[in-house]
Amino acid sequence: MLIENLRNFSRRKPLVSATLAAVPLVLAALLFGYSSVSPPEAKWPVADYIDEETGEQSLRRSDEVPPLQGKSGGFTVVRAVYLTPSTQDKRFIGYFEKCTEEAKARAATARSAETGILSPNFTGLKGGILVRRPEKGSPWVNAESPEGVRMLDQIYRPDPSATPMRLCPPINE
Repeated sequence: MLIENLRNFSRRKPLVSATLAAVPLVLAALLFGYSSVSPPEAKWPVADYIDEETGEQSLRRSDEVPPLQGKSGGFTVVRAVYLTPSTQDKRFIGYFEKCTEEAKARAATARSAETGILSPNFTGLKGGILVRRPEKGSPWVNAESPEGVRMLDQIYRPDPSATPMRLCPPINE
């Protein structure tokens, strides 16, 4: 009985029947279209880097493990850690940072095979981070060695009675 009523209605009102039949198709097409649209690419946190040969500064993904390849083909790009006094907004490079080959290899094997992303919880760089002052010719030292700890302490707290320096995030321009 219901099917017969629908047939009679569609014979009397073909335009309305066609419209009613098209609505589910249009909705299905819209849903399919929206579901197949890729989500916007997430912005990855960045860090400051500098090429020790050229002095060229750049922003790169924060999960990149320096030293990275520079324009000359050598591994000369290191992380530049910017600091700022607590009372001012002046940024300055406090020190450079790179990793030992062993730490860099541990990071490479720890990256997700699917995404190529290094987990923020990765602790394999421990003991493999080298630091040095930005002055040309200053030596690289292990950040966890007594001389590395002393150097970083002097950089972060040049005046023991003053408030320590703060890390300064990259400026996205």
